[in-house]
Amino acid sequence: ATIIQKTWRGFFDYSNYVITRFEQEAAISIQRCWRGFWQYSHFVILQFEVVRIQAFIRGHQERTWLFFQRECATVIQAAARRFLAGRERQKKKLLSVILSSVVTSTRLKNVTKRIQRWW
Repeated sequence: ATIIQKTWRGFFDYSNYVITRFEQEAAISIQRCWRGFWQYSHFVILQFEVVRIQAFIRGHQERTWLFFQRECATVIQAAARRFLAGRERQKKKLLSVILSSVVTSTRLKNVTKRIQRWW
């Protein structure tokens, strides 16, 4: 009877040990898989957010660059228009000077002709 009990207790303890060991290995395997999945899902989410933030930053940089280009174009257009307006103003001034000199010379010719007729 003691040999049977000893054998039974040894078998029972060894069975409990084996079951506990397999349960622990199963729990470790499940935890390892879960942690791997959890870390990977966080990595994927983080990667998506990084791409989104990069897109926002690149969009902002591009909009800033386009705004700068528009401002530069405006400055260049203003300078060109100012130059062309000055040139046009100079032409008009020259034309008015030429016209006034023509009028003056014509007036002087007429005056000299009258004087010469008179004398």
